[in-house]
Amino acid sequence: MSSSETQYQTIVVTGASGLVGSALKEVIATEPVDSSYGRRTGERWVFLRSSDGDLRDLAQTEAIFEKYKPVAVIHLAALVGGLFNNMKHNLTFMRDNILINDNVLWSAYKHDTKKVISCLSTCVFPDKVEYPLTETKIHSGPPHSSNFGYSHAKRLVDVQNRAYKDEFGCNFTSAIPTNVFGPYDNFDLEDSHVIPGLIHKCYLAKKNGTPFVVSGTGKPLRQFIYSFDLAKLFIWMLREYDSVEPLILSVGEDEELSIKEVADAIVKEVGFTGEYKFDTTKSDGQFRKPASNDKLQSLIGGYKFKPFDEALQHTVKWFIDNYDFARTGFESSAAAKGGRAQPKEPEATAPAGINAETTGGVHAAA
Repeated sequence: MSSSETQYQTIVVTGASGLVGSALKEVIATEPVDSSYGRRTGERWVFLRSSDGDLRDLAQTEAIFEKYKPVAVIHLAALVGGLFNNMKHNLTFMRDNILINDNVLWSAYKHDTKKVISCLSTCVFPDKVEYPLTETKIHSGPPHSSNFGYSHAKRLVDVQNRAYKDEFGCNFTSAIPTNVFGPYDNFDLEDSHVIPGLIHKCYLAKKNGTPFVVSGTGKPLRQFIYSFDLAKLFIWMLREYDSVEPLILSVGEDEELSIKEVADAIVKEVGFTGEYKFDTTKSDGQFRKPASNDKLQSLIGGYKFKPFDEALQHTVKWFIDNYDFARTGFESSAAAKGGRAQPKEPEATAPAGINAETTGGVHAAA
């Protein structure tokens, strides 16, 4: 998408209060205007929260598009949860996400939005597949049965993108990130992904003087992408990627880390010196599911990801510094007692005389 196409136009980000949306907001607010990952001169970025409207409802979704008339949308909004929550509520995860995605894409088409980038997940890939994962393998078999509802809903976005392009010529595409982590993540012990869950568990073990216990053997391997790297890659896709074909956004296969390596690094960053062990009675899950980023690197020209240790250091520091308002699973009861602070939003940098809510800069829709 060229600069001339986006000048004086609105970019809408759905699901902006989550992990990736928060990183995207901070990148847009802090990168120099007209730099590779900064706001273009004259652009207005609108970051939507759930309070702005229920995207499961078509009328509310269309009202949002009518209000902002976006030239482009980075669609991050989704009903998400940890593995066990997905397993218990496959229908809910499928139905809600299908409604959200269908309403956003239909509203984008009706309101002549020029580009939509939807965020998928590696769970869209088949359970039984030859590794590494590549963009061409999404539909080559059924996804894993544990979270088939969420997986099929996300996979359907790729089908919808192709159908919109075929019938209406729409420039709708999707990104498939690997395991994302960073500040603003969900650190709920019962419903988080591996890194935020381990950070919170280790933090509590240090605070309470209890053992730090990691489920499984620690041997499985995973690729992790820092949320701020992912945010920059979404901005690059917005500017430069116009294919309907989905694109894997990930570090390389050679940067896989074992869960033990991740846990060791967390122990170091948290400063935990107590008993640390693995509960080998718990399942490891899939040993590895490497994804290839060859297509990404061939297009972007050798993107340099932030080193894992440095990204983890920033994430742990953010979590400890902001524990009072981080998503820990404890915030509801603490808020009732008046014990929760409010998060500090990244501030927009707008040119002198420019209102960040109407013409340039960052607008957090309220």
